[in-house]
Amino acid sequence: MALLSTTTLRTDYVRDVASTDSDTIAWLGRQLQRAEDLVARYLGFPATSGNTPTLASTSYTLRLHGSSADPSRLVLPVAPVASVGSVYQDTAKVFAAATAVS
Repeated sequence: MALLSTTTLRTDYVRDVASTDSDTIAWLGRQLQRAEDLVARYLGFPATSGNTPTLASTSYTLRLHGSSADPSRLVLPVAPVASVGSVYQDTAKVFAAATAVS
């Protein structure tokens, strides 16, 4: 789902496109999707099931490693981050409940 709908784009920003001009509305939708895909890719969002990053609100499971310069620092490859559900610290990479960081 796009963050900005084609209807909002047409009615608020590109007002000279008539609601009956289906070809132009479809073209605007494709351009809007391309722009969102590029922004999501630039921000580092991982690819979803469609193999394309998305700006839509979704959950990711990321298995990250500490920084070689500072092992106590964990750099997230996604920006911005709305929330973090859980963090596990497990060198064996099993991620059992006992390795959850509170």
